[in-house]
Amino acid sequence: AAQKLRESSASDEITVISIENTPVYAKIMLPDYIGGKIARDKLFLRDLEFYKNNNIELLLDSSVEKIDTQGRTVQLSSGSIREYDSLLIAVGGVPFIPPVDGLADSEFYTVNSLRDAENIMSKALKGGNAIIVGAGLTGIEMGFAMKHLGMNVKIIEKEDRILPAQLDEYSSFVMVEELKKESLDLLLGNTLAGVSGDRKIVKLSDGSELKYDLLIITIGTRPNTSFIKDAAIECERGILVDECLETSVKGVYAAGDVAEVRKKVSGEYVASYIWPVAMAQGKCAASNMLGQKTEYSASPFNSVQLRDMPFVSMGLINPAGEGFETLVHHDRENCVYKRLTLKNNVIVGMVFIGDTGTANAIASLIRKGGNVSGFKDKLLDRGFTVPIP
Repeated sequence: AAQKLRESSASDEITVISIENTPVYAKIMLPDYIGGKIARDKLFLRDLEFYKNNNIELLLDSSVEKIDTQGRTVQLSSGSIREYDSLLIAVGGVPFIPPVDGLADSEFYTVNSLRDAENIMSKALKGGNAIIVGAGLTGIEMGFAMKHLGMNVKIIEKEDRILPAQLDEYSSFVMVEELKKESLDLLLGNTLAGVSGDRKIVKLSDGSELKYDLLIITIGTRPNTSFIKDAAIECERGILVDECLETSVKGVYAAGDVAEVRKKVSGEYVASYIWPVAMAQGKCAASNMLGQKTEYSASPFNSVQLRDMPFVSMGLINPAGEGFETLVHHDRENCVYKRLTLKNNVIVGMVFIGDTGTANAIASLIRKGGNVSGFKDKLLDRGFTVPIP
């Protein structure tokens, strides 16, 4: 957002307030850093020189304690007051910590910041037992990270399947089998029932107990709205914003994990907790802060993937209603599963596990929305390419 603002206006004063002690980095890559796949410097999206060269004031180790929407000021944790003409709230989310007996009195970790990552890295014990609570994308990627650090990994998941928003029921089963081959032990249909920090033992809902050396909670995040409770900004789970990402207070915008965006047609508010959406919303909010009216249009075809195994999910995976067609290829011997969802000969969703070599070609067809009836029988071929008209 700051870059978009500076590109469009050379004279406006721009201030970025961050609770972090470093410039902006890709949180999505933290598991890769923890597992030793990338160096620390590869996390950063901008360095300090970027802010200096673009005349952007960067306040690190700072947080907003209070917003005065009438006086158009924010109060920082240092006690200083900053005035604003336009304000963008892009503080993301905070980890959800379940109300489990003994957890608050025990040592556990979350994955929401570079500090978190480095704390985990300092505690990783080769040959030790890592227990991860939550088998979402972050939980699975943390499983791979801890495995790379030489730990034995168990992932606890309360549902009887994983990634229900990204996988259909059968592909979820296929994914679990592949993860087990990677020495990631998934305990499905189980929850954390208690923790004994002194004994380093967790108790599960099925009554079993597990010893651990490192306990990591990756159940998910909640919008970070605690500091706006006294402001006249409407919230539900997150901050409610219109199609231009403006809140109920004129001149105040919100984007990313903290925001719930109103759909233009239905009027319902929806949130999305993935990196590409946050980036797109930041740019859209910046345009509106400059007076360039821009409506945010959520793509129905965002894709997700795991970086430690070939996997891509995009579009409609569990469609409701009639008229949908599925194409499936499952090569058990080579651990390959491909599933496409079509409607009226147009691809609207895909799940690829084990072989994602043609995923980009399929993704381009999904985004274009073109009719594939002329080559539908080739879509799942290993060497598929989009035919040139």
